[in-house]
Amino acid sequence: MEPAITTEYAGGDRLEIPSLRTFDRISGATVVAAAGGLFALLALAQTAPGYQIGYVMAGASLWWALYIACLPRIKVALGPDGIEFADMSMAIFFRHPRHQGTWRDVVEVSSRAVASKYGSYIETWVKVRVSGAPLETRRFSVTSKDPGYYAFLKALKDHIDPSALAAGGMGIEPDEMRTVAGQMFQGRLWLLFAMSIVAVVMIIFTYFARR
Repeated sequence: MEPAITTEYAGGDRLEIPSLRTFDRISGATVVAAAGGLFALLALAQTAPGYQIGYVMAGASLWWALYIACLPRIKVALGPDGIEFADMSMAIFFRHPRHQGTWRDVVEVSSRAVASKYGSYIETWVKVRVSGAPLETRRFSVTSKDPGYYAFLKALKDHIDPSALAAGGMGIEPDEMRTVAGQMFQGRLWLLFAMSIVAVVMIIFTYFARR
């Protein structure tokens, strides 16, 4: 059995941020792989022109399932001495080289709000110096959707001096980020409520217009 991931932070403890929750990894890879199998079966059952697209979709689904399954168990680990993280820039080729750096190697931190069709969240990017000669840096990100995000912000706040490095966006204050995340969630709820009201009004209008 794999050791539990530590997503709480208490000063000198090690904090670990997983790439995906275990349930999300298993369910995601399973659903996508099943979709790929369905595409393959449909392609095998077809003889009409264009059936080859089914094999293309099956191959893409298989790649996607492998991508999900092969993501590193822990993408970021923070401790008293520094940071260890997986470089996700080559993840499409199933490569996740790991880098380490001390807290003094952190050269830039930036947080921003991200709005997508799947919901709104906060994303914090950290740039770390991984080699001094020649100078080489790598970046990683942690979002408010990740377990341990606010503990991650607290660890950053405890170990780095924002005034001594390039900092941008919304900062790294955990309490402020919680407030912003709450406001984003409330805004999403109000939007869904407004859309529901509009839908109900349209249904009522359509009903009486047809009478």
